[in-house]
Amino acid sequence: AIFDMIGVGVEFLPDGIAKGLLLGRVDISWSHPRMNSNNERFVRSTPTDDTSQNVLIMRSIIDMNTKPSNSLSTIEVNKVKINPCDFARKIVDWIKNGHAEHKHYHALDVGNSTARIAQNPYFVDDPFSAAEKDWVKNGRKIAANGSVMRIASSGCFAFWDEQVVQKVAEVYSKVTHFDPRCVFCSTAAALLI
Repeated sequence: AIFDMIGVGVEFLPDGIAKGLLLGRVDISWSHPRMNSNNERFVRSTPTDDTSQNVLIMRSIIDMNTKPSNSLSTIEVNKVKINPCDFARKIVDWIKNGHAEHKHYHALDVGNSTARIAQNPYFVDDPFSAAEKDWVKNGRKIAANGSVMRIASSGCFAFWDEQVVQKVAEVYSKVTHFDPRCVFCSTAAALLI
């Protein structure tokens, strides 16, 4: 999360400019003159969409494993419950309302694939199908990095159980990024973490 907040200050900039901006004291509160057209929409010291979606994954895992649920979409692996529909609901709510604790009125940034798939009317009830249809519609070529950018929390939860880590990463990747390359990269990153 810290490096995400630092990185947004140099994201999409040429190497030379980025290196120059990263010289000197790093300040995640954005109280420095590193504002640019990419990061000006971010409230100072708040996370990007990558960290925000990590938070949504953590909230979904915690909710599924601490609150009673009789959802048919719940997947259980080694007594750990994960629910793609719950995560999809959290994504839609976050896009519309942002994180209440940060006083956002909507998500400050959302990747193109995630935003497009979340607009599918069936996304909340069947996110895998919505993601797969979008992937097929786009020629099975879109393999954006949005799911791997949000997967760090998957590698932290029940990290001692590779089956759990693998399934959590796979499920939360496929919610918006159905391409097998995305799922593979997300799973690999989670296992490394």
